[in-house]
Amino acid sequence: GVISKTISVTSVNDPPAVANSVGKSNPFDPSSTGLNVNEDAGAITISGFAPPLSGAQTASNTASNESDQTFTFTVTRASGTSTSPPSLFSTAPAINGSSGDLTFTLAPNANTGGAGPTVFNVTLTDSGSSSGSNDNDTVFSNAFSITVNSVNDAPVLSDFSPDLIQ
Repeated sequence: GVISKTISVTSVNDPPAVANSVGKSNPFDPSSTGLNVNEDAGAITISGFAPPLSGAQTASNTASNESDQTFTFTVTRASGTSTSPPSLFSTAPAINGSSGDLTFTLAPNANTGGAGPTVFNVTLTDSGSSSGSNDNDTVFSNAFSITVNSVNDAPVLSDFSPDLIQ
């Protein structure tokens, strides 16, 4: 006779991923994520720096049941010049969870000098369940670096009150 069995497949939350940005071979590829900017550049936005994906979207079934998830990036300094204001940044680096845009604002006259780049870790968390075998975050160690180049500032004459001798 014929034996019939029912198999139930329970979905799990796949860890989130980062899409390859334009012109990069891998997300957070160390050879292409070293950013060089000049001091006093002010607010900086790099569009599409790290577009987030659900882990299921990286599988063969891109029409995943995780497509309604939201993403949160947490950027922390791994090494290099301190990022706490008022040192290198007046606004520390952050990555937008929807667009993947990287934004930061440099502090006036701050640079990494000869100390080398400041290196950052990134944790990407999705809004899916993290209970049981579900995994809702991915950690990218040494994900990117920022080198702030020193710029020769023009001299400024201040508080000049000449003494006139008659």
